[in-house]
Amino acid sequence: MPGVLIAGTTSDAGKSFVTTGLCRLLARRGWAVAPFKAANMSLNAVAADDGGEMASAQWVQCRAAGFPALTACNPVLYKSEGPIGVEVVVRGRTRWRSASWARTMPRIVPKLRSEVRHALDELRARGVFIVAEGAGSPAEVNLRSTDLANFDVARALDAPVLLVVDLERGGAFAQIVGTLALLTPAERHRVRGIILNRMAGNPRLLDPGIDFVQQKTGIPVVGVLPYLPSDAGQLPAEDILSLVRGSAAAPRVPAGAPPATNGRVRIGILRWPHVSNFTDFSLLERSPSAEVSWVTRTELLGGLDVLVLPGSRRTVDDLTWLRATGWSDGLRQGYRRGLRLAGICGGYQVLGERLIDPEGFEGKPGATRALGLLPVETTFRDPKLIRKVRALPDRRNPWCPPGTSPEGFEMRRGRTVVGPSARPLFLLRPSSGDAGPAEPDGATVGGGRVWGTAVHGLLNDPGACEGFLRWAGGHRRSARTAASARDAEPVPDALDRTIDRVADLLEAHLELGRLGRILGSRLTLPDVGGVGR
Repeated sequence: MPGVLIAGTTSDAGKSFVTTGLCRLLARRGWAVAPFKAANMSLNAVAADDGGEMASAQWVQCRAAGFPALTACNPVLYKSEGPIGVEVVVRGRTRWRSASWARTMPRIVPKLRSEVRHALDELRARGVFIVAEGAGSPAEVNLRSTDLANFDVARALDAPVLLVVDLERGGAFAQIVGTLALLTPAERHRVRGIILNRMAGNPRLLDPGIDFVQQKTGIPVVGVLPYLPSDAGQLPAEDILSLVRGSAAAPRVPAGAPPATNGRVRIGILRWPHVSNFTDFSLLERSPSAEVSWVTRTELLGGLDVLVLPGSRRTVDDLTWLRATGWSDGLRQGYRRGLRLAGICGGYQVLGERLIDPEGFEGKPGATRALGLLPVETTFRDPKLIRKVRALPDRRNPWCPPGTSPEGFEMRRGRTVVGPSARPLFLLRPSSGDAGPAEPDGATVGGGRVWGTAVHGLLNDPGACEGFLRWAGGHRRSARTAASARDAEPVPDALDRTIDRVADLLEAHLELGRLGRILGSRLTLPDVGGVGR
């Protein structure tokens, strides 16, 4: 078989989880593997190795497979622009902006389908086994005409389909039978196995349901996956829903709480309506030196040492939300009381003086007054700047002490001009080489109590995280926070460890012999797990 499609009965059934684990499971057995998701809707995007942007979930899957992070692995990326609009990114570059799903998508789907086929051809030419991830549910009959990621891909690959089902929400067996009932006979024939995901408790309790489903559908259940152990870490979340369901990585800070006596720095990350790239804080959230919370209520400001304004998909709209909810006044009052403020990309722009949008990228053309806490001004224009960069060491900047050169990426339309009263936060060079002069990035004023940067991902470097914690906690906690940050496991290493644990879990709980027969005769694995019966 040239590949397999991992489909799901619902969104968030565990398709990304299974795809990531299967990529690593096959790769460490010597298979040449590449992940693929024809079309993903996500605001968590990263800079790909070949330029352009791709969904962060597919970047993680490329790492799991030991395959370059190429835009061919995610040829179409949808980025929401409000209730009905969407930016359509094709092979890493914006092709359509503010497209209406109802009016525009039916017209452009044939072009997108052609791009998906070209991307598949590129990957197959490399001689790899393709582990493709579906999107949503293949049984959403209202979206069948615009569905690029499910049976379109299975047909193009002539591949079998594994159906992943979420046990956590209940109704799993009805989801299986209902999904299969809504497929065409040819589509149903491709479904060769069912994976039950997120089992809590004794899997033997599922035996009657498994027997019923297998007799009713004729399709075997090839495994029951428990939850990943808590000490294994978590794969990066794909969208903001994860923050809504299990938002805070640390307890909420009570209003007016006194400074922490345990030496931990209290950091709030603002969960405004259009958060993007929230994986910027993966290492920070795991730091034993910090209590990190995603906050929505202004009364929590009194107990924080620092508030971070993260990336935003709709910067002007989120600025409007700040004013409507009282956050803009709360931020200024908190800053006057000693609260430290930091902004990343959209957050950096909002901390400035003006947002200028002459072409209407974020709504009506015009200019909007921003918070005025940094002497910078941002203008939105094409083309979108997408590149990997590296910050240079600077003894004056605790973020980049000698020996530290964190890597990140820029992904923005905003061009920010810094006034003479501020100093740059970083000097940057492209990650691909050190040729050419270094460029300044970001701005800081107020003795360093407020700053912003256009670069994502820098905080996931242990040295930069150490510098951030020094800055966030001030002098009173600098020794303790620095020591714990230095001891922290780098995000790439922690991510690989988590991916290995996911692969281990699949290996222990799937019927690997049966799975091997579904995927093709090249896979020969002993049955070491199974469905627990």
